[in-house]
Amino acid sequence: MLVQPEQTLYHAALADAGFEVLPAEDGERAMEICADPQQRIDLVICRVILDSLTGPELAQKVKGQRNVPILLVSKYPRDVIRSVRGFSFDLEVLEEPTNEELVQRARKALRRGKRS
Repeated sequence: MLVQPEQTLYHAALADAGFEVLPAEDGERAMEICADPQQRIDLVICRVILDSLTGPELAQKVKGQRNVPILLVSKYPRDVIRSVRGFSFDLEVLEEPTNEELVQRARKALRRGKRS
């Protein structure tokens, strides 16, 4: 699942790399999707800064419902990210990843998730 208001570059990069991308425009929609037991989710990629729910808050809620890897992406520097409501140091944050880096990290997270 890809959680970001604008489903553009990352969506296209992940789809082009063979991922089935389930879009969610915000944290509320992401939680609705997670609540559906019929919906398969293998990985959550989410922006750190969202409208009403922060990426770290969403990560905590998702982890409470599903055992899936979560990658947070941000265009902000690490010191700003650490000040975001709900941030935890065990969250994996990618700072302004290129499309290629995001795809590589997504594959790596999925491999780790299958081992746990």
